[in-house]
Formats: sequence, C-alpha cells, structure tokens
Amino acid sequence: MVFGPRDSGLRARCDGILCEAIDRLGLKVLGWRSVPTDNSTLGTLAQSSEPVIRQLFIDGAGLEPIN
Repeated sequence: MVFGPRDSGLRARCDGILCEAIDRLGLKVLGWRSVPTDNSTLGTLAQSSEPVIRQLFIDGAGLEPIN
C-alpha cells in the first residue's frame, strides 16, 4: 500500500524514487492498482489532505528466504 500526495507531479517523483529503490534491491515492479475510496463522509479539511491510495505489486523472485 502506497499513500501518495494528491499533486500528480510530486506523486510521479515519489513513485520514481520508490521504483528506483525496488530496482536497486534486484526486484521488479509488476504494476500499480488504484484503490477505490469513498470520501463522501469526510469533511472539507480531511478531504483537502486525503492521500491517493494505491497498491504496488512487486515480484519477489530473487529474495533470499528468511530463516
């Protein structure tokens, strides 16, 4: 689960940093999924700071087993 900023430019930069870190660890990003949300019960202040919520799927091939 990734909680990102609402600003699309800033979110793209954050996603890039995250993907670079995943790549450095020898893993592979499989894809992203936007999580459906319903903010209809939130007040104005809460809505103004609500993050974009997405799931990030990562291929764990190459990870060493934890003993």
